[in-house]
Amino acid sequence: MTSRKIAVPKIRVHPGYGGADGVSEVIGAILLVGLVVAAVAVVAVALFSQSTPVKVPNVNFMVGTDNHVPPTLYLTHNGGDTLTAGSFSVYVDGNIKSYSVAGGGNQWSLGKNLLVPLSSGEAPQRIYLVYNQTGTGSSVIGSASANVSVPSGNVAPDIIVRTTSAPIVCINGSDPQEVLGAVLSNVSVIGAAMNQSPSTVGPVIANVVGANSINFYRDGKATIDQNTYLLLNITGSGSTIAYDTTTPQNLGIGDTLLITQRNSNPGTWKIFGIGNQIWEFTAPDSNSVDVYWRHKSTGLWSNTSSTRLYHTWITGYNDVGSTLTLRTTQGGYYTGLVINGTIIIDGVSSNTVVVQNIRPVGVGLFVLEYDPNSNSVYFMGNAQSVTW
Repeated sequence: MTSRKIAVPKIRVHPGYGGADGVSEVIGAILLVGLVVAAVAVVAVALFSQSTPVKVPNVNFMVGTDNHVPPTLYLTHNGGDTLTAGSFSVYVDGNIKSYSVAGGGNQWSLGKNLLVPLSSGEAPQRIYLVYNQTGTGSSVIGSASANVSVPSGNVAPDIIVRTTSAPIVCINGSDPQEVLGAVLSNVSVIGAAMNQSPSTVGPVIANVVGANSINFYRDGKATIDQNTYLLLNITGSGSTIAYDTTTPQNLGIGDTLLITQRNSNPGTWKIFGIGNQIWEFTAPDSNSVDVYWRHKSTGLWSNTSSTRLYHTWITGYNDVGSTLTLRTTQGGYYTGLVINGTIIIDGVSSNTVVVQNIRPVGVGLFVLEYDPNSNSVYFMGNAQSVTW
């Protein structure tokens, strides 16, 4: 028998058909998916691990300077959030300044002054408050302008001026109630509005306003300057005005009111407001005022001259503009003048007192009453300047 050899074929694995290379592709795919997942995770951590942004506070302040050598810059808090010293910086003309809260402590709140030392001869022009705790950097939260030792004929806003000496700023001192009491007791509408007697109206409001506003009372020979005005932008719905007739007309949000004192011998004026509301504004004598009313809906003005203002109810307003000026005339009559809690005049005086550009006080009480029978004026609020 003849034997035969059978050849067993060799099996070769061709590249690309399974084997080790096939396993590599699977591993590569798994690694790619893993990288994508890791990348998404990194982005998610970056996005969602950030802290919640800190609320940026809002603050309103007035600026004043004294005439000392070296001078001091005063920032008076008149509305908004309380700020903690160290959480914000004060920049004067681009330079950061040190500061302290008057009376001690580290809370700068309503009615308190911030004291900023200046260098001799330094005349600040622009002041910025920069908040440092926003979590994303610094934010400017307020700004104002200021001047040092300006003459009385060119008074910087919110600087109180003596006509016989250099400008000064009256800093909160005691809390005298003499003139405040005279004002409140002579404005009958306050009693009705607050549902209590005028002599006890809102003690808390009275104390705050008495220390942060101008309180002025003149028993005779006083007047409101002719052609001076008060301008308001309406922000509250349901506001009304009645002039020319006693029928009220609806004021729209965004409307503008401009009330001008028409006569050199004004008739009765009465304004009473709390917060950003005016509860009463009347000038009911014949030919007392000119009323200019711009309607936001049409952009047109309603102009009414030589009219009577019977009643005004404003539920919200802002953007107060004013040249409204009170002025005493000759004669030795009782005069009371208190500025930011400091008694300036309290007794019989023949000095001429001029209160210019009057407007509501930031903390929320605004009173003006003029009685033509006695030429008496009662005023409580803010002003651009006072001379005496």
